[in-house]
Amino acid sequence: MFTKLPWMLVGSLLLITCAHNDNISENENLLDTLVTGTTDNIEEFIDFPSNIRMILPTQYRKEGTGYPRDVEGNSWLEFYKDKKSKQWKIGEAKLNTSYGFDECVGLDIMIIKSQHENAIFFFTPFSGLSEELVTLIEDKNLYPTQQLDILLNGQKFEFSAQGNVLNEETGKPFTQDEIKERSEADWVGSTIQEYSIQYTTNEGVFSLVKIPLLEGSDPNIVWIGDMNGDGIPDLILNAPSFYEGEHTYFFLSDPTDKDKPIKMVSEAEVMNDC
Repeated sequence: MFTKLPWMLVGSLLLITCAHNDNISENENLLDTLVTGTTDNIEEFIDFPSNIRMILPTQYRKEGTGYPRDVEGNSWLEFYKDKKSKQWKIGEAKLNTSYGFDECVGLDIMIIKSQHENAIFFFTPFSGLSEELVTLIEDKNLYPTQQLDILLNGQKFEFSAQGNVLNEETGKPFTQDEIKERSEADWVGSTIQEYSIQYTTNEGVFSLVKIPLLEGSDPNIVWIGDMNGDGIPDLILNAPSFYEGEHTYFFLSDPTDKDKPIKMVSEAEVMNDC
């Protein structure tokens, strides 16, 4: 069984160059409380996390997307890949916020980053996270008709994608046979209608996500693995509706739900088209 992390969550954030560390003592040992063991503690995973907020490490326009609210008033965790160990991790996020001006669109912006340049997203804490993440797949595009097979704790999981890929010349969808005949490189930057991912287990076939339109963007499986130690895959998907945007989906397993064992915890979308 994993031991608990000796980390300390800090509810303070860095705003431009000013440090706000008044709440350090109040958040001491918070992450220890949130971290559980592995499959031995499945019975403790009762309530699926709700009202989880996500923020992406990018710029936000004052008009349009708007600035994220209550950035300073929350503690944040981050999902990132450690440069030294090359391992994916969840840790305390020390956010840095700064402000500027986007010359491309002529709008004021807020920029949010952390100490890890390759952080994928930030999220408000919830219980049930394991100390060590099990990584199975990372940075893999999943286009219609493609399938990803994984084996976790002796059980096989199949993730498959469906959708209508438009032919740019005719404006009509390719047939399923035409899609299968093309190489993956042919799909980069395609327009996909009615994109969806489903997964198959020994228990049946389940729907993961449905996205009406992907315009010039590539559906990317950022990560598949196990982050709550229950032997069921968790998943991070980036699939923006437009190629100049970002839309990250956070899916977590729920061993208590036999009808939908993997479901979305939260999502975050930012559009920064020029």
